[in-house]
Amino acid sequence: MMDPLTGRGVGHRRASLKCTYCARSFARTEHLTRHERSHRNEKPFSCSYCSATFTRKDVIKRHHLRYHPTIPETVGAATGPPVPTSSQSAPVAIISPEEQVFNRSQGANPTDTASSNNGGPSPSLFMDNYILDAFLSDFDFQPPPNAEYIGDFSGIVTPSRPPGQVRDPLSWRGSLELSEQKRTQVFTEAKFVLESAGMKSIGDFPSRLTLERFLVTFFECFLDYHPFLHVPTWQTEEAHPCLLLAMLVIGAGCYKEYGTAHALYRAARHSVTMHVEIVTSSASETPLWAIQSLLILISYGTRSGEQELFRNAVSWTSALASVVRWTAAQSMHQDWEYHSPELWEDWIRDETVVRTKWAAFTTLNVLTVCFHVTPALLVHEITNLPLPCNESEWASPTMESWLKVRMGRVRSCPCLGDALAALLCPSPLQVGTVSVFGTYVLLHAILQKMWEFRQNMWLDSSDLAKYVQKFEVTLGRWHTCWEDNVESSVSPRNPHSAVTANPAALFRLAYMWTGADFSLVRAAIGSQDPETIECSFRQLVIPVSRSDLTMRIVTHAIGALSTRVKLGMALQEQRLSCFQSFEVHLFSVECCLFSCAWLKDTQDRPEAQWSSEEAERIKLVREILSEVDLPASQTQKPDAVRLVYTWALILNRRAVWKLQKIVAGSLERYADSL
Repeated sequence: MMDPLTGRGVGHRRASLKCTYCARSFARTEHLTRHERSHRNEKPFSCSYCSATFTRKDVIKRHHLRYHPTIPETVGAATGPPVPTSSQSAPVAIISPEEQVFNRSQGANPTDTASSNNGGPSPSLFMDNYILDAFLSDFDFQPPPNAEYIGDFSGIVTPSRPPGQVRDPLSWRGSLELSEQKRTQVFTEAKFVLESAGMKSIGDFPSRLTLERFLVTFFECFLDYHPFLHVPTWQTEEAHPCLLLAMLVIGAGCYKEYGTAHALYRAARHSVTMHVEIVTSSASETPLWAIQSLLILISYGTRSGEQELFRNAVSWTSALASVVRWTAAQSMHQDWEYHSPELWEDWIRDETVVRTKWAAFTTLNVLTVCFHVTPALLVHEITNLPLPCNESEWASPTMESWLKVRMGRVRSCPCLGDALAALLCPSPLQVGTVSVFGTYVLLHAILQKMWEFRQNMWLDSSDLAKYVQKFEVTLGRWHTCWEDNVESSVSPRNPHSAVTANPAALFRLAYMWTGADFSLVRAAIGSQDPETIECSFRQLVIPVSRSDLTMRIVTHAIGALSTRVKLGMALQEQRLSCFQSFEVHLFSVECCLFSCAWLKDTQDRPEAQWSSEEAERIKLVREILSEVDLPASQTQKPDAVRLVYTWALILNRRAVWKLQKIVAGSLERYADSL
């Protein structure tokens, strides 16, 4: 394409507009100018009524409307020097991102030598403390007029405490209260379907307190693991009745009130189809609440243990994939390099859209990972979608706390394609660039590629070995990225421990896939028939070698069992801290089967032939099994058999969903046959 003014190609023009600091290319001169200002920390536009300065002239209008609504607007360029910043005394804003990360990791504070005119931290110094200017171009943070930032900011963010550890104690805010009027509205939404389920009138519908109980359970036992709703600003009264029906389905199911859950499920399914013609190509008109309702209902169908509901879930996957695929191609997400969010509420809306799409992708891919269903949404179709932000940023309950966390970010969130490309390169991803939820998305993308590769029936053993080796290297780089995120700790004390549980369990499953093909087992679990599942366990062939890879796989498999015993999941008494998501439990099937096969193979050899590492692992397994109170008829069995019994016991005692019970029963019958 030719530029009508210059007669030269647009691509040539874009290549010629490069930042002199970081060599980034731009399509328009004004974008380049604005970008370079951020490197120099220049803010040429100032408010006529306070000390606020900005990099962009149009931002002053928003500032004026917010803080000076009664004064006529006057906008001009700053005539004097801008507010003193640390970049004037030390060139912090133009050093490379790698140097910034290095300084933070070494505990160096690039603003130690900076000072403000009054001896206290100025607003600009406050921004430099978060190493903002080099990475968040055109994001103009200005406090309200006359506001002063005083005191010690080390309790918020310092180089020794990365911004990911910031956790506002009010992040649980929001309202789950439900009025009688809203309850009536939810009942009316699908009254015809509810009446056929025996709820003839509003009096037969669950009470307001019961509905609130279901909602609380949905947030604690589902949304915490799939965070696509902004909890601090959530208002039940403002939610669409269809979305509330879908939430209530999960809540009732967690309480094992399956009759109520099934009735609500049919009502929610009817509501979605009534509002949205999902079988047509009108994906552009699909409201966000409908997408969210759809992914929740698909999740319920996959874990219900009912073949009819499972088939319904699978039948809807193409509709959900179509919506995400269509919207992903429209580039609807803002590029914060050029556009500052007008309001905190605007950012919440945009990030909710991003997270809903990724929740949809992971929900669809769970069907592939756990049930051997062909992927409905392929990775290459969504590579341009940005990954979710960090959980501390997402959980911020106020605009002020959001700004504090946001200014502590080292980099903006990369797109899926860029993050995957970085995983395939020797250089690791920059620290803090991928959130915990983002790592879960990345791992699902990796596993989808592994699944596709194993479906190649013409693949010979040498090619498989080479690919498995490359796959393990990629997993190692993913694990480095995951560990570098301060929010990804699996410690129960981590405020984001729920969202870290799924990727941690999926990582162990991925390692199991490097050692054997579990497609037969996963397809059998998709049948939800106990006999078929048990038969697949007996037919499974797991090649066990005395290689380093096998020992790494075994270490992860035993670690999965150790974690559950440590958390008390083998105990008979139910504890809230023992709850884990449906995915975490179902991801563990491979860990049970691989460790069982390895134990059988190793203990069939004389103990004198065991390596020191093998002996250490067997000792650890026996220590774990000694903590489990198995029935007397099972305690005299070999270690491999007792291990399977233990997994069956844990899945059965911690089962929330019927499918978990089905898998647990199949494992127990499999152990009986060993």
